[in-house]
Amino acid sequence: MNEIKHLIDGFKQFQLDYQSDVDGKFSKLSQYGAHSKILMIACCDSRVDPAIITHAETGDLMVIRNMANIVPPFQQDSAYQETQAAIQFAVCYLNIEQIIVMGHSRGGEAVNIASKFNELKTFPDNGNVDLDYNFNIKGIVTIAPTDYRYFRNYDLKNVNYMSVQGSMDSDEDSFFGIRQANRLENSNSFSDFNILIEGANHSQFNTSWGKHDIGFP
Repeated sequence: MNEIKHLIDGFKQFQLDYQSDVDGKFSKLSQYGAHSKILMIACCDSRVDPAIITHAETGDLMVIRNMANIVPPFQQDSAYQETQAAIQFAVCYLNIEQIIVMGHSRGGEAVNIASKFNELKTFPDNGNVDLDYNFNIKGIVTIAPTDYRYFRNYDLKNVNYMSVQGSMDSDEDSFFGIRQANRLENSNSFSDFNILIEGANHSQFNTSWGKHDIGFP
């Protein structure tokens, strides 16, 4: 019950802080509707919040979150169309201009693979499976990623890339995000950043999550 009380108290504080709407920000959001130009596809892991990590304001991002930031292949008769429907709404109705995918740990490697698959015509492990994604992916964010679980070598090209790693990570014994960054082939209009955070580990990325690197990522 303490967790629920914390949420209720937080909502009350939100009302105190934002209800006055001094600068008219929330009124504009209500009047003009969603105006996001960036779609972020991220893992539902509660430790990785796209808005906090990017310091985004309310209305800046449209966010899709699910287990391991997965975008299932499109199939007309598929029973799993929630993610596709959200992407279609973002692109066709909100006129989203850029898509960024973000993942933590194994999901960090998964977003790299997803970005590569996005430009392929067929599935590398089975040439009989056609791929036709071609999303406008402009950026990748990886948090303490792996880089050796998928056995095929691949390079990424012309994509903004950011990787964050904790210096006390006991799950991954190296900054594998840099290894992926070294395989980037970017023109001058794209950027890549690799950030090492002193004292951070793999599973708990700030002091409120605890000091011990235990449990599943």
